[in-house]
Amino acid sequence: MRARLVRKALWAGRPACVAPVRAGGAAAAKLAGGGGARSDVAPELAKQGLTPKALEPLTDALDTSRTVQPAVRKTISERTLLGAALADLLADLMDELRTLDEDMKAFKLLDRPLYDGYTQARKIINSGGSGKEKPSEA
Repeated sequence: MRARLVRKALWAGRPACVAPVRAGGAAAAKLAGGGGARSDVAPELAKQGLTPKALEPLTDALDTSRTVQPAVRKTISERTLLGAALADLLADLMDELRTLDEDMKAFKLLDRPLYDGYTQARKIINSGGSGKEKPSEA
């Protein structure tokens, strides 16, 4: 109920002294300072049930966010770098296969079963199958 009242005060016809703020800068200073609000804002916040005790979970959430956010960014950066390395490895592998394709042309006349098996394998590789079987149609 209190959260609904807070949202209503912040977004729908809010008084001039109650404004939404980013979770950094002034808001962080207010929360870090024990939740002490400006004297002209404190009565409006109290009307909405926002006491220093009610702001404790918000303070905890802000601290947790500040702790977790760099770890998430680091993970995303690592994933991007690993994805690029994987793309390079795949490109190298495909270059090797193209070279092998050229070399296998010599076996078209020398060893036809070997060549046919290789072309079948290449068809599978080129199809890019995910390994999942498609449902059979009845």
